[in-house]
Amino acid sequence: MQHTASKKKTGLFMRFVQLVEALGNRLPHPLYLYVVLIVLVLVISSLCASAGISATYEQVDPATGELTTVTVQAVDLLSRHSLQTILANWVNAYDANTVLPAIMAITMFVSIADRSGLFSAAMHRLLLVMGKSRWITTYVLALAGVCSTIMADAGVVLAVSLGAVVFKSVGRNPWLGIMVGYGAGSVGFCANLFPANTDVLSSTITNSVSIPLGIEISPLCNYYFKIVAALLLSAAIAVVCETFLVKLLGDTPSSGGGEDEEVPELSTAERRGLHFAGIALLILVAGILALSLPRDGFFRNDAGELLPQSPLVSSLAALLCILFLFLGVSYGIGSGTIASPRDVPQMMGEGIKGLAGLIVNFFPIALLVYVFGMSNLANVLAVAGEKFFRSIGLTGLPMLCVFAVVVGVSGLFMYGGSSRWAIFAPVFIPMFLRLDLHPILTQLAYRIGDSWSANITPLNACLVITLTMMEHHRNPEINPDPPGLGTILAAQIPISLACLVLFLLELCAFVLLGISPGPDVLTMP
Repeated sequence: MQHTASKKKTGLFMRFVQLVEALGNRLPHPLYLYVVLIVLVLVISSLCASAGISATYEQVDPATGELTTVTVQAVDLLSRHSLQTILANWVNAYDANTVLPAIMAITMFVSIADRSGLFSAAMHRLLLVMGKSRWITTYVLALAGVCSTIMADAGVVLAVSLGAVVFKSVGRNPWLGIMVGYGAGSVGFCANLFPANTDVLSSTITNSVSIPLGIEISPLCNYYFKIVAALLLSAAIAVVCETFLVKLLGDTPSSGGGEDEEVPELSTAERRGLHFAGIALLILVAGILALSLPRDGFFRNDAGELLPQSPLVSSLAALLCILFLFLGVSYGIGSGTIASPRDVPQMMGEGIKGLAGLIVNFFPIALLVYVFGMSNLANVLAVAGEKFFRSIGLTGLPMLCVFAVVVGVSGLFMYGGSSRWAIFAPVFIPMFLRLDLHPILTQLAYRIGDSWSANITPLNACLVITLTMMEHHRNPEINPDPPGLGTILAAQIPISLACLVLFLLELCAFVLLGISPGPDVLTMP
């Protein structure tokens, strides 16, 4: 008999999460939720503009290095001119969203590897090698999700897709894998084993403010912190999944203690398919190395470097698509699951079919991002946050921790990553510098705040694809009720809290022990 999610739900925190799930599932469909948010932004912007609300703050002029006073007025989005502008850019706002094309590309190629049977056979092989350890499988998936942030939001999509097929391939509830993938990919922007584009974006914004103040930082200034965070965060997510989410979402009986059960051997076709895929992987790796190792290699930048920014880093999404294409096709040919060239585009099309609802939902998402940026409400909120810090009179490490918490809370309403840092940096870097806090620590505290709430904000564009994946992979015997936003939020809250506590403890350890978050030296001007 299947272990359903309706069993073994006891404890105060579990009841709280159940309440969140029940209330969250009463929310309207995400499409209507985003429409409501758009209307709220329009109305609030009009009220703020009518009341003459503005934001005045000091900002560093990158050209002169001098502090200048900037005043930004709230924009009335219900005015004649604003409405004309919104309507004129109605389609452009949708077209400007770069997440949707990345999601479609990743999904098409992951679908080949999935539907050819590669993922299932690979996980089967992994179980034969290391035994049927659900903990190791969950940890590896969480670590892969954390590291997928090198592709920004596209990495979250990849982590969610992998989570579904990996857990399904080992006979577990796919919802658990989806939640692990979504959580790790969303909160992992401050943790990674590899440098990422986000490091370059964050440091570029920081330098635009800090260089005129006499401090320049490198893109790797938070790298040591990220490596430690990646290893610890993956373990924390695995613990949350195996001790809490299995009770909340349910799992199959074999996952509850059958780790010593014998894993059946691979079939001859599966072994041949994996052999073909292994050869394809070696050829691909050799090709990438040949294009990367020479000083003037194709994947090196003009300075002959690979990190932190180069054609190799910017091509990671494309290289992963090629990887899944070659491995999936090679496995399919070897195992016999691909018998004709026609099978490949058919598999890609089947993957895209599951995104139909997502394509519809992305329209109000893109419009919400556009109108919110147009309203200048983000600037008003940023200045209000600055006044809050001044009023509580905190300094040093406590201020960094509070700043990380406040940034995370603001992320529930101002989801934006580097674009939000572009608003916060000119305000908080000079202010914290005057309080003897180095810009590297300010940036790190911001990135912690930007990470820990990214999986629970309703403005996360990947929330819709996650809900779509849950609907597609629902096992009625384990989860008889369809998923809703409350289902995701209830599962993600413990991951978010674990991330916040872990990151703050790590931040305190680095600061109190005098360890630099990266190779940069924390020297003040």
